[in-house]
Amino acid sequence: MALINCAECSNKVSELADRCPHCGAPVAMRTLIGSTPTQTIINIITMIVLILLVAILLYMGVYMPLHQNGAVRF
Repeated sequence: MALINCAECSNKVSELADRCPHCGAPVAMRTLIGSTPTQTIINIITMIVLILLVAILLYMGVYMPLHQNGAVRF
C-alpha cells in the first residue's frame, strides 16, 4: 500500500482510499489512471491486450467451429 499525493490538497493519501481524509476529494480513479504517466500507459496497454485476447478466444470458440473443413455448419 503506497501513499500518493491528493490532487486537490496535496496531502498524503492511501492509494486504496476512496476519498482524501483531509479534503474529501475522490481518489479511486488513481488506481485505473495510475499515479504516474508510465503506470497509466502500462494500465491502458494491459487493458487493450486483455480485450484483444478475449476477442481472439471468442473467435476461436464461436466462429472457427462453424467454418471447419470449408463448410459452413449452422
